[in-house]
Amino acid sequence: MYFRIRKEVELRLMMEAVSVKLGVEMSALRFHFDEKRIKANQTPNELELEDEFVIDVFVFQLGGCSFCHRR
Repeated sequence: MYFRIRKEVELRLMMEAVSVKLGVEMSALRFHFDEKRIKANQTPNELELEDEFVIDVFVFQLGGCSFCHRR
């Protein structure tokens, strides 16, 4: 996905748009730039993001496998 956002605007707008486009609640998504988690209230200026930057989006999963818990 490609988004254009002003550098002083909170990234929440982009995050909400990704959530809608993927059909996944925003609370289930994790956004990372340069291996660091991004908060919704941060701006591109705060993160010192340049033009054409890439943000990684992950779906949060809780739990593990039953094999891991065998005794």
